[in-house]
Amino acid sequence: MTRPKASFSSLATDLKKLKAVKKILPPKPIKGWIAKTRENLDITAYELAARVNITQSVVSKLEQSERDGTMKLNTLKRMAQAMGCDLFYVFIPTDVGHTKDSKGGK
Repeated sequence: MTRPKASFSSLATDLKKLKAVKKILPPKPIKGWIAKTRENLDITAYELAARVNITQSVVSKLEQSERDGTMKLNTLKRMAQAMGCDLFYVFIPTDVGHTKDSKGGK
């Protein structure tokens, strides 16, 4: 079953909402999202390791992998779930005029 195509106006509205969300999001923490979220939730690396059934040293390696931008998305999702968090992965175009459904037909 195929999904109906969104109209340009609804797509533009959705993109505007995403851009509004982007404005209120904090910048990526220097420590990375896993370490910062873990600390904000008062979860030690040892506790997170136990929740994911890995060692504390692996948690440290995964946090480094996230900071380096080399972590797999499914691993990031697993870490988020272990901390009781949802993970949202979204592309937010920087220019609405460059979307496929724009009036220019790109």
